[in-house]
Amino acid sequence: MATADSVGQTPEVNLLWQHNRRLLFDHLDALEGEKTIVWDRSLMQRVNLFAGPSVLKTHGVVSNLALDQFRPPDTPYVIFFLAPTLAALDGLCEYIDKSKADTKTLFEVFFIPEAWYVVREKLKELNGGKEQQSPPLRLNRLVIIDRWIDPLTPFLHQLTYGGMLDEIYGISMVGSIKVPLAEFENNENADPFALKEIHLNDEVFYRLKHVHINAIGFELAKILAEIKEDEEFDRDRMSVAEYQVLVKKMPQILLKKKLCSVHMRLAEMARAQLYESFADYIRVEKELLESAANDKVHPFIEELIISGDDVNAAIRLVAAHALSANGLKPSVLLQYRRMIMQVWMDLISSIITRA
Repeated sequence: MATADSVGQTPEVNLLWQHNRRLLFDHLDALEGEKTIVWDRSLMQRVNLFAGPSVLKTHGVVSNLALDQFRPPDTPYVIFFLAPTLAALDGLCEYIDKSKADTKTLFEVFFIPEAWYVVREKLKELNGGKEQQSPPLRLNRLVIIDRWIDPLTPFLHQLTYGGMLDEIYGISMVGSIKVPLAEFENNENADPFALKEIHLNDEVFYRLKHVHINAIGFELAKILAEIKEDEEFDRDRMSVAEYQVLVKKMPQILLKKKLCSVHMRLAEMARAQLYESFADYIRVEKELLESAANDKVHPFIEELIISGDDVNAAIRLVAAHALSANGLKPSVLLQYRRMIMQVWMDLISSIITRA
């Protein structure tokens, strides 16, 4: 695990990361001595966003293990960070059973988020009907994110570079996307099912992510001009110290060039998808936003529902229609609902028939 850099994150995200670090480090520092952390794999990447192994080491963590990789504990404390699932609970019980010979080790378990009801009941059953006392949940601040301030924007297609990549490929929790390798390399001989993972945590992406997809070329040209300026030097007049500075800068310059080529290719792929797949959706969204009398069933939305190709996209447009029209007439909403239900019933019937 490698700690993700907070550069480029919003102040709100950085505030949440700081809060998470404080909660984690308070628990770790409360136990004096060396500690081993056993992770549920589903939590590893989440915690890694704000605290990697090097950071944990400064708080006494000498070993990080996965729950399914048993190793006899060799530290006074073993701390479990688990998802509240029965599978994780079974793994916990199995791990502790294997470690029972060593009575000097103290085990501490944290479920993230708070323990699920079924897990608590299972633990009570394993403990002979007794319920363990756990410390009360400590909250000193509650953040409410109210989407009703602007409920319409989330239903519209994003047209920024970062937004388009998220629409098409889905940016993961760790800030990466997976794209078809053959398309990215423009190689017809490549495996059509192979995927290439690209991490979007570099300085070039942070400069581009809020730029409109049609302006990416202009912004990349500015970055390349900056790189060219950094590369310009007069060898005959350079001192030894200046050479040393240049040598140190070259790896960063070469990396920046490579990143520019990666993002240039991703932008080309995103623009192709924009015109091939999203053009009609964006046109309809624009019509809904600009039309003063859009209280009737929209023909494009009607055709999209009837085709049954993408019911989620259809419902997304219905929601955008309702919000932009300040509410739909009951008859219009009922017509949309009937069409959606009919398409779903036909789809289910065809599946049952084929089965």
